[in-house]
Amino acid sequence: MDRVLISSKTLRDMLSQYSRGGCTEQQFREMEAEAKRTASFLSPLLQFFSCGGHQHQAPQAYRCLLAELSKSSPTCALLHPCTDLDSLLEDVSKEQSGSIVHHTALMHKLHLHCPLLWQVLCLDGLRKEVVPLIQAMYRVAKQAFDGVGGPVTCPAEPPQESALQYFPHLPMKRTRGRFLLDNGRTEGPPDGCRKTIGHHSTLIPGIFTLFCVHGVCYGFAVMETSESVNIPFTILRTRFQSGPRVVLYDNACKLHAYALNRDPDFFKETWFLVDRLHWKNHTGCNGGYNMDLYPQFSALNSQVAEQFNSRLKRLKHHLPYMSRENFIRHVKLFLWYHSRQQKKKQFRSIPEAEAV
Repeated sequence: MDRVLISSKTLRDMLSQYSRGGCTEQQFREMEAEAKRTASFLSPLLQFFSCGGHQHQAPQAYRCLLAELSKSSPTCALLHPCTDLDSLLEDVSKEQSGSIVHHTALMHKLHLHCPLLWQVLCLDGLRKEVVPLIQAMYRVAKQAFDGVGGPVTCPAEPPQESALQYFPHLPMKRTRGRFLLDNGRTEGPPDGCRKTIGHHSTLIPGIFTLFCVHGVCYGFAVMETSESVNIPFTILRTRFQSGPRVVLYDNACKLHAYALNRDPDFFKETWFLVDRLHWKNHTGCNGGYNMDLYPQFSALNSQVAEQFNSRLKRLKHHLPYMSRENFIRHVKLFLWYHSRQQKKKQFRSIPEAEAV
């Protein structure tokens, strides 16, 4: 299933160039023709730009949105479908040009779920030429979850805890199962985000940790191969009843594509976001993965895992040379102590009246 709003790579490249201001009149006409052929929902907007004398570069209000639409990431990362926004298409089709900005509740929901589209409406109002684009974005975003999810094969026996994982309060609820795309092929489009992983020739790659937003560690998994999005996917799918509301991960764009290609229904309500430290390294995925665009996450500490990993490096000189049993035991103790200290800090931050 095509989860990208603009399937034509030629058109995406043209839009990218147009949003940056490097477009000639001839190239603009070619872009209009390509849009008419492969993405007709863009035609009214491009015609509006042409009438306004914007053949060389998109108007300021639309540049960021068009630049992000020119990337090959799933549209559901840019516009998060939810029940609160199901009335969006009806409200948009009923509103007259510009008047939607006075609908505070709708604009607030749009700000939370699609900040780039909200920015366009704030700067230029709702023009009739942009309505087909909004309708297409929402339709494609919802279609990402319309397919049947779940593994094609799943062992009948109950799930067994792995000796290389330790999640004391997240027992396994199901096996991972096997999916059609578990064949070792490269995930994602060729022009999407890529992350280079280094590894040692003889030592294990390390451990994968899972934290809550308060810095308390849920547990860890020993990585048998270089870091792969299969590790967090397996943890989330086997140990959570349903996909968590938000997943912060330095490679969230690729994890999102991996999850959508296997079990989109399980992760239907999950937002995948890249933490602030690593976002600057992401150039091939759209801004929907940038947590700083969303006002609801402005106060969230996205560096919990990185801060812990810096402490965990103190053990790197002796842990790699231990037996498996001692390795697991030492990591358990270290994580327990860290989480205990975090809980103490949280308890001390609670006002005395509430603590009682």
